[in-house]
Amino acid sequence: MSMKKASMELSVNFLVVIIISLILLGIGIFLVNKFLILSTKLPSAVSEQQKTMLRQALSEGALVAAYPSILTVSRGSSADFGIGINNELDQRNTFSIYLSDQNCNPAMPIEFGKLYLPGPHDIKNNAYDYIPIRINVPKKATKGTCMFMVYVCKTETCDENPTPEVRYGDVQTLQVNVK
Repeated sequence: MSMKKASMELSVNFLVVIIISLILLGIGIFLVNKFLILSTKLPSAVSEQQKTMLRQALSEGALVAAYPSILTVSRGSSADFGIGINNELDQRNTFSIYLSDQNCNPAMPIEFGKLYLPGPHDIKNNAYDYIPIRINVPKKATKGTCMFMVYVCKTETCDENPTPEVRYGDVQTLQVNVK
């Protein structure tokens, strides 16, 4: 009888290990899928055309520039913008950005998805950095215009309406026209 009992315990232990392994495999697949979806939602870099236009604006003396500043997109799609930062503080510095939706059409109470890397962005003296911003327009959005304000700060974190001592460059306005 003890041989049957030992083989029964071995079978139960084996089943428990298989069930735990399947659960862990499922969790792993779920997490990898979630990370892949997130990585495809935020562009990894600013496009070459955007970099060229931002570099031109920054080389003409702007501390912060946005390109493009106006995009027209369909519902359910996304608008990709680029923000350029020119560090002219005579030292390596850390910058951060904050994106706020200030002036959306009141008939458009739906929240837009704002995807960007707030920072900190470490930029060498007299160097540029380009940060991609993606604004996802919900499928249920109505036709209209939504304005977004981009604040750049000389600190590791930034929030809405930073003080002039903390803010860097001009506030940039991004306009999304929903068609």
